[in-house]
Amino acid sequence: MAGNETKGGPHEDRRLRKSERICLKNDITRLFKEGRYLSAGGFRCCYVKNNGKDFNRIMISVPKRNFKKAVRRNLLKRRIREAYRNNKHLLPVPEQGSDMLIIYTNNNVRTSEDITRGIKELLARLSGNAAGLEEGRKKNPCISADIPG
Repeated sequence: MAGNETKGGPHEDRRLRKSERICLKNDITRLFKEGRYLSAGGFRCCYVKNNGKDFNRIMISVPKRNFKKAVRRNLLKRRIREAYRNNKHLLPVPEQGSDMLIIYTNNNVRTSEDITRGIKELLARLSGNAAGLEEGRKKNPCISADIPG
């Protein structure tokens, strides 16, 4: 296999580069100030469209209030990052990309498979809202992805 090819089929790039993470304080401030929220799969997501890039960027948060020990928080963040990395192809990239903050809302440590299911549900919810990043929750903010119908 050549150096830049990946295993795993038709998805050309499953890496999560440093540039795909939100690090700058100005970007984080903009996300909280202009962002819209939605919940799905045990996660809460704050997102904003048009980050000026041609790719989506993420930031992951596991509240210290729920997990006092850093070892548990870091374990969950690694699992969430891995689930996003393997499933980021499910979320279309708008013309100028988008920024997302993924917040873990569960009170106990979930398995990697369970987290992957939750991330897939969250990404499907984001991509299902007329490109997810355009309309947000304007229609009915009370509808949750966990409730059928």
